[in-house]
Amino acid sequence: TAHADLRRHVLPICLRLQKPSSCRFQFESSVQMVALKAFEGNCTLGQVAVSFALDADPQELLAAAEATARHRSQSKREDLPVSCWFPDC
Repeated sequence: TAHADLRRHVLPICLRLQKPSSCRFQFESSVQMVALKAFEGNCTLGQVAVSFALDADPQELLAAAEATARHRSQSKREDLPVSCWFPDC
């Protein structure tokens, strides 16, 4: 089982579409090569080409994720690894 860190490698490069089409997506990334990491040992298992599209502002999502991580650490709960925030590939 492997995971890809979209939070760090894909969300920050998403840009607002200049001419949004009739589809719901307003932000998208260019194609980005993202490493697939093993859950155990954190070794690189391969790479995957990803093009990401979303209907929410990626900067707002990143800020919400950061606030959630801060809240967890302040409430002294055990932090989940970032890999648990995303479905496995």
